[in-house]
Amino acid sequence: MEKDQHSIQNRESRLTSKPTWMRGLFMLIFAFGFGVCQTLIMLITFVQFLWLLFGGEPNKNLQKFGRSLSMWIAEATEFLTCAREEKPFHWSEWPSNSDT
Repeated sequence: MEKDQHSIQNRESRLTSKPTWMRGLFMLIFAFGFGVCQTLIMLITFVQFLWLLFGGEPNKNLQKFGRSLSMWIAEATEFLTCAREEKPFHWSEWPSNSDT
């Protein structure tokens, strides 16, 4: 009986926990940003293909941005799945490319 009461109290404290609800809000924000990134990736892909088709080589700036965008997506995914606590960009620095 005591165990059930303790379990109910824990559930109630989680349901009223401000940090939990704030994380939920940030999860919604980053999920929306993730969707925007999908559209951006499609646009970059199309432009990069045209650049490759007519210029003969990939655009270096698009490559660099695409690499950092993929790093942001990885950070956002880790935050969304609770694999990390640190929030991605706007709450931290934009991911930089160490190999460029």
